[in-house]
Amino acid sequence: MAHLTITHTHQDGTRLTGSQKKDGVYEIVRRNGFTWRCRQGIHIRPSRDLDAKTLIINRAARALRDAGHEVTIEIDNTPRPTEIVEAERQERAEDRAKRFAERAGNADAAGLEAARSITDGIPFGQPILVDHYSAGRHRRDLSRADNHRGKALELWNKGEHLADRARGAVAHQKHRENPRTTMRRIEKLEADTRRYQRELGGYERNFRNGNGDIAFVETHEPAISRRRDDLQRWIADADEQITYWRTQLAAHEESGAFVPWARQHFVKGDQVRHHGFGDWYEVTRVNTKSVSVTGSSWGWPRTIAWDKVAGRRRDGMQWDTPNGEPWPVELAGKIARWRSLERDLAGNDSSTEALFKRGRIELARNIALGLDMHASDAEAAACLEGVTDAATDRKVKAAFVDVYDRLAAGETAAEVTASYEPIELAAAWRMPDREPVRRTAVKSFFIRDRDDIIAVQPGDLIVGFYDRGYGKDHLMRGFCGPVAAVSEVNDRRESGEFVSITLTGGQERTFKLPLWFAVHPAGTWDKETPPAAASAVDVAEVSKAEPVETVSVTASTDPEPQPSAADNPVEHWTAIGGANDDDCGDPWGPLLAELRMLADQPG
Repeated sequence: MAHLTITHTHQDGTRLTGSQKKDGVYEIVRRNGFTWRCRQGIHIRPSRDLDAKTLIINRAARALRDAGHEVTIEIDNTPRPTEIVEAERQERAEDRAKRFAERAGNADAAGLEAARSITDGIPFGQPILVDHYSAGRHRRDLSRADNHRGKALELWNKGEHLADRARGAVAHQKHRENPRTTMRRIEKLEADTRRYQRELGGYERNFRNGNGDIAFVETHEPAISRRRDDLQRWIADADEQITYWRTQLAAHEESGAFVPWARQHFVKGDQVRHHGFGDWYEVTRVNTKSVSVTGSSWGWPRTIAWDKVAGRRRDGMQWDTPNGEPWPVELAGKIARWRSLERDLAGNDSSTEALFKRGRIELARNIALGLDMHASDAEAAACLEGVTDAATDRKVKAAFVDVYDRLAAGETAAEVTASYEPIELAAAWRMPDREPVRRTAVKSFFIRDRDDIIAVQPGDLIVGFYDRGYGKDHLMRGFCGPVAAVSEVNDRRESGEFVSITLTGGQERTFKLPLWFAVHPAGTWDKETPPAAASAVDVAEVSKAEPVETVSVTASTDPEPQPSAADNPVEHWTAIGGANDDDCGDPWGPLLAELRMLADQPG
């Protein structure tokens, strides 16, 4: 029988040593609270930086002794400094996130490569020759390739799981270091300290009856012996943790990153914003650790603790932080409305009302920024990329809401554009006001030697890509912006050839070949060169390009009154500017073109 040792320290936790493979020890302790990991061996989880769980340890030791093993127990409950504990915790979290990310990236590569190595020896479209001697080997190869693909899929799912765990490790550490979490942790440690001190000195607990009279008194004597030693150690450890976390909170406050709200910041009649709900409530009383508020229609919340306070309103002004600059409540209301409109814009509601609303939101944004009415989300993001200060950001969002309100009130896009002065912002790039040239995604094998066909290159400005539909080519504007990189052609055999294009903004998309793009060549768009200054090659490309139909939804310039949605929904949708989709540009373009064609036919 083995000689086993169960040791416990705050640095390593509770671990069992002396066991060897297949000696039956793990099967015994597994039923008594222990587990096994390759990096830690047999241990209790969690036990690091905690006092020893003597109940579990003693129970496991008895079971091992009953099985004939010799067991020695060594326990050291001396706590470590909080600074060292938190530093090691952060290091473990970063190591865990990095390890999971690496494993997730390499999870499915081997299986797919093995499947391709098998099928590479089989000509594309080759059937199984049933009466040939190679039929058995052909079936086995296909079965092996299928198995490899199945394993690759399982590994891909495992990679997704590991990636989620990596993100979880980072999010957990970020939440632990959040100042609001720190405030709640300090409050809990102070409550624990009071409880330990009360038990250390002894206390009485009164039980009252329905009339409020004392019916019974429960007396607790002062702690003695081992319990007294434990309480004194816990009090010292809690005081040390409180000191550490208060220092961290003071550092946040000194840097201005987070300043906690306190009692002196509020008076009765103020409005307070709840950090979790985002709603505003009227303050009815200011307490030591919270404010009492008028609850919602269902009467909740009644109090808001300081760590849940996210703003104050008084005399028509709003403060987001105690040391922040006040700004008008009316402007703050517009910012809150635009955030709600952004959520509606990102929604998936396909009802007619939701589609019209999303069209108005996009049109309001484009008009306020001075863009074309059917400009894509990428063009708007390029204009907003340089907005870094809070004042400009609030001004821009308030302008979005003002334009949206005018469109929602019934004004047409042409009327709003004629009377509205756009906001001037330094855009990262702007789409030139001229016709783009047509370029292929990549020069494949069949057109590699043709000098008159040019492929998309880094530095080009993509306007969109052409999609075949309804017998014509339609320009889809959802993927646009300056090109950062173009990958090599990825031959996926029976699936076809693919190429990945990465934009400077970080967007990456994989396209199936062949595919043509509408682009402004490098060097002709960064300073918005007029059409006369375009190069001879670009002019030649424009002249050689096939005529295509560019479907875009623009505002009506007809001064006549616009029909309502009930009279002509197609024209009403056109009047408010349509909608752009993140992936495929304007998905309603081909449908609107077809509806207009049918509307022009007699009968």
